[in-house]
Amino acid sequence: MHTDNIKKYYSLVDQNKFEELTDLFSDDIVYNRAGLVIKGKKEFLNFYANTRTIKGSHTINKILGNSEVVVVQGDFNFIDYRITSFVDIFSFDHHGKIKERETYLLSGSEDIQ
Repeated sequence: MHTDNIKKYYSLVDQNKFEELTDLFSDDIVYNRAGLVIKGKKEFLNFYANTRTIKGSHTINKILGNSEVVVVQGDFNFIDYRITSFVDIFSFDHHGKIKERETYLLSGSEDIQ
């Protein structure tokens, strides 16, 4: 299962180490983030480096998966103590790289940009 790479993903995001994120993803990554569709590593990196404005950290509450898919349920903890719950679904290619990520935002999602 790919849970170690998924945990590493959240850690890198929380540390703003966006360049290192690209090693976890396939070249043709597709990220559907609550209606925003990001395609390819270049656009993905640009999103994290320039578009994503939220600051805080992730808490993983549940992580389930197999060799093809990992599902994460967690919370994003803003630096001002607000919390937004999320579900992420990660799909993997035959090299073990993340090829698709879908994010579903729950309570407090109006705060996500």
